[in-house]
Amino acid sequence: MGLLTARTSTKQLALDWDARTIRAVMVRVRGGRLDVLKAASIPVDPDVSVQDATAFGRFLRDALDQAGISGRATVIGISRDRVVLNTLPAPPTPDPELAALVRFQMERELPFAAGEAVLDFAVRNADAGKPRELLVAAIRRDMLDYYRAVATEAGLKLARLGLRPHANLEAVTAKAPEMSSGLTLVVDIGPELTEIDIVLDGHLAFSRAASVRLPRELIEPEAGGARIDDSRIFSRPVTDSPMSEPPIRVAVDELLIEVTRSVEAYRAIAAGARIDRIVVAGATGA
Repeated sequence: MGLLTARTSTKQLALDWDARTIRAVMVRVRGGRLDVLKAASIPVDPDVSVQDATAFGRFLRDALDQAGISGRATVIGISRDRVVLNTLPAPPTPDPELAALVRFQMERELPFAAGEAVLDFAVRNADAGKPRELLVAAIRRDMLDYYRAVATEAGLKLARLGLRPHANLEAVTAKAPEMSSGLTLVVDIGPELTEIDIVLDGHLAFSRAASVRLPRELIEPEAGGARIDDSRIFSRPVTDSPMSEPPIRVAVDELLIEVTRSVEAYRAIAAGARIDRIVVAGATGA
């Protein structure tokens, strides 16, 4: 199960969800080109618990059918708060020995028993004869079982799990070469959780999740609509949500506090770090 490694398929479905919203994108990969076929943001029925893999999987299956989204090979995104994500320095090490090295070092870092962990890692430098830096991710095995159960109930094939911070890294660097140099602050705003990532010279240098609930009116579908999809996701103007409304102002103030905390936490390990650019993204459904 690859948490960090990239794979391709002619057609794939990417899913991400929280307690309030499902976000789905169906894509086709063809000769290195990725085409978005359909995208949707779907509110979760308040009577359905996303913690119940059986009930939520069935709801997900029906929701995707109603949204006109098909496909079995599925990548599911995991939010930062569900993952132990560490950067590990390593001495010059041959590739076949890296997995054992990672497990040995991570045993001391995990907040749960090593036997309960599923580990994956990405290598930041390919030269085995030089000191290496590894981005290591760990989740609990029962969490992996949960995602497998949801996929099964939804009639999907879980191709892999993806980390939301790593997805943000790929998103900001894939089509914007300038993002591969300097320091980029990425703020990915969701209905209940915001991912705050710092990308340094094209690598993920810092990642944190902040729990900030957005006002429900920002993510509720319009009257008569079961979802928000396609052109509304990609082209709705930001001026649709006036900043003067008190609930929105409160949410923005909370987000600014969390962003400031994150930047200062990074500067505690990288003194004098200067932000070159800020990317604000979101999956609120608005």
